[in-house]
Amino acid sequence: MKNEGDPAKPHWRYWHTLAAFAAGVGASLAGSVVVLFIVGGASLDAESGSVNVEISNEWTFWFLLPVQLFANFLVLRWLSRRHGTGDFANDFSFVVSAKDWPWILAGVPLIAGSAALAIFLKPLFGAGDDNPQALVDMVAGAGAGITAFAIVAGIGIFGPIIEEVMFRGLLYDTIRQRNSTTVAVIGSSVAFSLPHLLGFNPSVEGGAAAAVRLVLPPLIVLFGVGLVLALVRAKTKSLSAPILLHSSFNIIQVMALLFASDLVLIS
Repeated sequence: MKNEGDPAKPHWRYWHTLAAFAAGVGASLAGSVVVLFIVGGASLDAESGSVNVEISNEWTFWFLLPVQLFANFLVLRWLSRRHGTGDFANDFSFVVSAKDWPWILAGVPLIAGSAALAIFLKPLFGAGDDNPQALVDMVAGAGAGITAFAIVAGIGIFGPIIEEVMFRGLLYDTIRQRNSTTVAVIGSSVAFSLPHLLGFNPSVEGGAAAAVRLVLPPLIVLFGVGLVLALVRAKTKSLSAPILLHSSFNIIQVMALLFASDLVLIS
């Protein structure tokens, strides 16, 4: 494996990361239209004039999430071939090594620390106990049926891999080529946390101020998680440890939501 700063590394641009991320969002939106066309699920509220959209957990986790992740991967692969060396592992530092397996265990203290930070921040911002992330409610409502397999695979395994390649691989290297490691760590962590705004429940009562109070604690927690993952990336010089840590972190949350839905570790 080549070291960071090796001249053989591609010279990435910021739009590359944006393109990979936008591909996933676009594919998910297009997939949602297809699902609504096939099964329905959209209704008009006559009083408010708003459109209510309902897509089942089965369609979300068996179809929409895989479509989104696959679109992310296709663009990353295209970037590697068109703007990189064509070697996906080298271009994005995508190396998973067996010697890094102990990082799986680090998911436990990361969960504990994140939960403690969330508990501290919620009353500080007056956020209350409401959960602003719609995805958390969807996972908790899926139960322990067959859809649980798709959830664990998508959120616990493939999701972390794609996110690490995008944020701690492509974006981290993009920033690092132009700035210091510190800037790359902080910048990639901010970029990692902000897209999660797309997963927040828009139906928050109390106006903009209440929405901000509700959203800030989980955003800060997500930034903290991203910071830890980026520091691990900087220390190990590859994505092996961050992927294992991220996957462990997500799987613990998913299992808690599926089998102990009253225990919300991070929200």
